Amino acid sequence: MERNGTHLLPGVRSALEGLRAAGYQLGVVSTGASGRIRRTLTRFQLMSYFTETGIMGSAQNKLEALSKATTQFRMKPRETVYVGDRPDDADAAENAGVNFIGVTTGAFKGSDFPPGSKVVRSLADLIDCL
Repeated sequence: MERNGTHLLPGVRSALEGLRAAGYQLGVVSTGASGRIRRTLTRFQLMSYFTETGIMGSAQNKLEALSKATTQFRMKPRETVYVGDRPDDADAAENAGVNFIGVTTGAFKGSDFPPGSKVVRSLADLIDCL
C-alpha cells in the first residue's frame, strides 16, 4: 500500500514552498513509521522541505509527537502550528498547547472539528490561514 496507495494531494507542493519561503520550520508529526514517511517524501521529491530530524514518526501518541517536535525545533508550544485532518488531531494540539489548523482532505468535514477550529479545504489554502 505504501507505494501504490499513497498519492500527493493537490496543493501540497505549493503549500510547502510558500511556508518555507515565509520562513517556517517544517516537520512531520505522526504515529506512522518514520521510515515510511521519509520514503514517501523522497518519492514525491518533498524531503528537501524538511530536515532529517524534522520527521517525528513512530510516536506512541500524537501528544508525545507534538512534545518531541516543539523540543526538536526549540519552539514554544504557542509558536507551533499543528495541521491535521482528524478531529483528534485538534484534541492533541489543545493538550500540547499548540495552535491547530484542520484540513478537510481526509475523511472529515469542517463541522467534524471542534467548534472554533480554523479549518481549510486544501493545503493550498494553509498559508492564507496563518
